[in-house]
Amino acid sequence: MPRPRTGSERFRCPVCRKPLTRREFEKATGVWESKKEHIQHLEQETRRLQAAKSSLERQKSRLVQRAKRLRPTIERQVRAEMRPVLKEKTKAAAEAAKQAEKKRSERLMAGQREKVGRLEQRLRQMEKGTTPQTEGLEYEGRLVHALQREFPSDEIKHAGKNGDVLHTIRFERKQIGLIVYECKRVPKVKTPHIEQTRRAKNSREADFGVLVTTGKKKGFDGIGSESGVLIVTPQGVIPLVSLLRSNLVELDKAKVIKGQRALVANRLVEHITSPQFKNPIQDVIQRTRDLEDTIKQEAREHVRTWEKRWSHYQAISWESALLQRNMELILRGKQPEPLRPPKPAPLALPESTK
Repeated sequence: MPRPRTGSERFRCPVCRKPLTRREFEKATGVWESKKEHIQHLEQETRRLQAAKSSLERQKSRLVQRAKRLRPTIERQVRAEMRPVLKEKTKAAAEAAKQAEKKRSERLMAGQREKVGRLEQRLRQMEKGTTPQTEGLEYEGRLVHALQREFPSDEIKHAGKNGDVLHTIRFERKQIGLIVYECKRVPKVKTPHIEQTRRAKNSREADFGVLVTTGKKKGFDGIGSESGVLIVTPQGVIPLVSLLRSNLVELDKAKVIKGQRALVANRLVEHITSPQFKNPIQDVIQRTRDLEDTIKQEAREHVRTWEKRWSHYQAISWESALLQRNMELILRGKQPEPLRPPKPAPLALPESTK
């Protein structure tokens, strides 16, 4: 720092050389020194920060290089840890897809079985020269026998060309009610069949009209009602009729007049189609169907067993005949003849006696 001369010389600013008083000079010199110290401090701090930055960059570079070296190992560890999870998810997705495809196949197969069933039924009808209406008449005959067996005290008869089955309820040697039936062996429940049953009920002044059908319909699960007509599958006829008959007997015991009987009958129809009654009937229907399926399965298994035994019997018979034939050839001084087995004849089952 320049020092001023003594005597009459004035002090000058060390920066701009401006003349200053002593006090001003000392003040200016102190600020300058302070600024210089501050600048020096800033320069040192800058150098320190640059050194720290260089150190961080070197550390970053080392970490990047290490990460590059460790990346394959980490990826292998992640894949190893995720493999069971991915495998489980893949397995679950595959199982879900399998179940979805299974359900789709079942729906398609159900539709195909229904079509095949209709075609087979139509083919049987063509071979027999029948129609759904005439087969319904045949079923009405079987229904008559079933009702006669279950309710021997009642009068049950086939009404003839109208195709009706009339069930006259008898109690204490008198007629107390009438149920009229229509039977339809068809794939679908149709409105004309319901109307036919309703007309038969009204024309014969019956207490109940029952449509017995093998058909299906949306919302129909084995038992229902429409237009005052009860609709039921063949498996549920007997339980349903037992309830209807019991109701008519109780009405007779209570001496209910004819006008009130119709109201009670309508309320009974509503009760029959309610869950309180439908659930037990549906259970009976389902159990009956299961038993029918069991019988059919047993029959198929028996037929397979009989066919296998039949094939063995034919093979034994042919091999015995071959041995006898070759013995005769040997006794005549000839060479045995290798013979090809004949085509086995199909198993011929006896026809039903019914």
